[in-house]
Amino acid sequence: VQREGTFYRLNDINALLGGTDLEGNLTVDASNAIPVLAGRVASRLLKFEDLGSVVGGGKAAPVQSKYMLPETELHTERLRQTNAEVDYSAASISSRDFPLRSLITHISVQGGVMNLKPLAFTFTQGKLSGSVRIDARKDIPTSSVDARIADVRAENFIQGSEKPITGILEARAVLTGTGKSVHAAAADANGTFTAVVPSGGMR
Repeated sequence: VQREGTFYRLNDINALLGGTDLEGNLTVDASNAIPVLAGRVASRLLKFEDLGSVVGGGKAAPVQSKYMLPETELHTERLRQTNAEVDYSAASISSRDFPLRSLITHISVQGGVMNLKPLAFTFTQGKLSGSVRIDARKDIPTSSVDARIADVRAENFIQGSEKPITGILEARAVLTGTGKSVHAAAADANGTFTAVVPSGGMR
């Protein structure tokens, strides 16, 4: 750590957050009432569950849910305590629920509003790209998603050996919802979802 007045440099970071490793360089400018964080961080392995300790309930156990999307409350008031411009990438991802392989994103936090743009995931097959915006200026945050899925085979979403639909799936979702958890925001969401199979078969 190097300090020059109210400016700090964190060089050659080598840390663990749960089971996720973090490497990179960051700077903190504490000259204003709200500190500014900037830099670049990368992980060889991102454990998806570790994201809960960043914006979720800290050390508390995640809320068990009967739904696919988690009901753990997101503590987005933290977004009002720091401004940031950070590049993040993960070479591989461990996720219980989603077949994710890697991640690249730019994290921007300004005045309680977080933007993940661009946001790019690769799956075992196919990719997801787009952006996420979380407005935490109020007690209950509003989340907006603009996401595109490409190069995913439609038959992978159909269980069983019989596959009545085959072909490469292209899809886009543009959604906005309000809620203190991912599930609550999704349940409240309005928007559009479009799916196209440009060249495929049905039988």
